[in-house]
Amino acid sequence: MPTAEQAHQDIITQIEENRLEEAITGLLAFSVRYSPDKETAVRMRRSDWKTLEEEALMMGDTSGIRERRSALKLQLFRLADAIRKDASGAGASSVAHSPAGPSTVAVPPFSTPRGEGPANLVLAYAPEPADRSAGEQLRKSLALLLNLKRVEVFDQQKDPAGNREAAITNALNEAEVILLMLSNNFLSNLECLALQQDAFSLYQQNRAAVVPVLFNSCEWKELDIGRLQALPRNGQFVTQWGNADEAYTQISREVSELVKHIRERLDYEAGSPPRASSPKGERTSGAKPGEKPKQTYNTAGLLAIFRKGNTDGLIRQLLDVTLADGDFYDQVLLLEQRWKEVSSDERNNTASQESISVRKNKLNQDLLRLIREMEG
Repeated sequence: MPTAEQAHQDIITQIEENRLEEAITGLLAFSVRYSPDKETAVRMRRSDWKTLEEEALMMGDTSGIRERRSALKLQLFRLADAIRKDASGAGASSVAHSPAGPSTVAVPPFSTPRGEGPANLVLAYAPEPADRSAGEQLRKSLALLLNLKRVEVFDQQKDPAGNREAAITNALNEAEVILLMLSNNFLSNLECLALQQDAFSLYQQNRAAVVPVLFNSCEWKELDIGRLQALPRNGQFVTQWGNADEAYTQISREVSELVKHIRERLDYEAGSPPRASSPKGERTSGAKPGEKPKQTYNTAGLLAIFRKGNTDGLIRQLLDVTLADGDFYDQVLLLEQRWKEVSSDERNNTASQESISVRKNKLNQDLLRLIREMEG
């Protein structure tokens, strides 16, 4: 029987080599042995994988399929790491990826905490040369804000030192504005995908403003951030402008306006949020001391509506039953918005059939995942 570390490494290798069926089978056994509470999350990922492969057979290896496969791989990586942490015991994971030698003191990502001094801004982009160059150009366009000490910038590709993941997480938790420079390189990079997921979680909690920056043509609307206002406002990617400097100037002007009023908009009372990528099957039904007990739901009726394919009726029912549960209600509101957008595109013929099909499939997956969460 392999050790937890060996099992973890085998699963990581399988994910990296796109042997996802083997990886999920191994991950299921891994969770059963070391972390039973994560078994449901693994089974949900297996269901996601089967659905994805069926769609790939019907539609081919489209950009939407590739993006969703990358997101699934990221979830599998994190599940594997979470189960290994459970297997190793408290504190073991803190050194699992650290080099040998004395520990180092974490360097704060910004000179002042969020809510004080300049606005804390995270700039995120892919590591490829073209994206790095674009990141540098955008940073130059923010030079006046930097010189006037209206913003302080944490650069994803330049600033992290030591434990890179911890540095980025700390920066996000202290951020007030997060700029995501979108391109196909960004969408195919696991670190960037994870970062945008965590950024969207912060946006949902009103802890940070998240701004997609359209750098190079890509299918980004299927991401969680696809409903947010992007820059430039005309929807043109920077690479499509005749004068890129003009595009960056417009972006910096919008960021300047955003920064002026950012502290009137954000919630500075909430503590550090959990990672957005925590497996969704892990929601607990118990309440912490002093909290109201979690509401329980009879999901059989919801599943019956789901099986009939009545998306509109299902969303209306979900809005009714989750009205008193802010967490679930907010998720349903976002799903309702996505449903309205895809319905409008289908009705007005303003998107390709392939795009509509992919978006509907993703929406159905997220609806089913939400119902599974509500089961407790």
